[in-house]
Amino acid sequence: MSQHAAPAGRRSPRVAVLLSIVGAPLGHMYAGRARRGILLHVAMTLTALAALAASMEVQSRAPRIGFLLVIPLAWVVVLADAWRTAGRARADAPRRRYQRWWVYVVVWIGLAFVVQPAVYGAATSRWRAFKLGSRNMMPTLLPGDYVMARQNVAVPRGALATRADSTGAMYMSRIAAVAGDVVQMRRGDLLVNGRVVIRSPPFSPADDIQMPEFAWQSAHLAGVDTAGYRPTMFTWGPLKVPAGHVFVLGDNLPGSFDSRHFGFVRERLITGRVEWIYLSRDPATGEIRWPRIGRGVE
Repeated sequence: MSQHAAPAGRRSPRVAVLLSIVGAPLGHMYAGRARRGILLHVAMTLTALAALAASMEVQSRAPRIGFLLVIPLAWVVVLADAWRTAGRARADAPRRRYQRWWVYVVVWIGLAFVVQPAVYGAATSRWRAFKLGSRNMMPTLLPGDYVMARQNVAVPRGALATRADSTGAMYMSRIAAVAGDVVQMRRGDLLVNGRVVIRSPPFSPADDIQMPEFAWQSAHLAGVDTAGYRPTMFTWGPLKVPAGHVFVLGDNLPGSFDSRHFGFVRERLITGRVEWIYLSRDPATGEIRWPRIGRGVE
């Protein structure tokens, strides 16, 4: 007498959706369509990565926002399909071998500790998201701006870069000068190799005070007598950037903590280039600043 597997019973669409949230293929496994769940999970992951890559290549706001919306939309499609598949599952369908609680646990462990870290690692080696918490980059970036940055690329002079310090903490600064450049500031005008690259923003003469922490600069002066060197917030240099280093500045010169204070930054600590703002929320009110979303960062 042949033996038949017991029926799986009715499948709850709500349970299928919850399992898909825990791990995308799990909802379809519960509904008896494991292969469909795996294929959808792979398709969702590839779609999200492709949308993220495309958002870094376009130059206008609307396409960036459109590609950004593709990512949650792909996730919604998977959840909706899990709901639909579970609702259509026959109550008298035989229980499949993988429809066991311990199989779900094993699959979830594999997703959480193998698949997802591998995908995340591959993605963050090319793109990373950052939140700005300081006023260093005002008005280009505001506290509460969330940005996408392209990782492991050459960042040219003048671009906004992400950088790490010796502890691994991440910051954003503009690369004002690269190795071999001579950089200086005269009453707020930034000069690189003798050419004015940034005109002075309005500032109060009271802010242009002598800065004792700028004393490190004396060892890197180019053609200036160190004995009479008295650097101020907006007048210092000229400094010769050594090999393997860059000089970084914040756009908010009166309130920025940057290379003027702590010195040159090793090139290897520059991790990427900031590209665009994908979300912006006022840290005081929590309100979303809609006009900033999708803006490119120059």
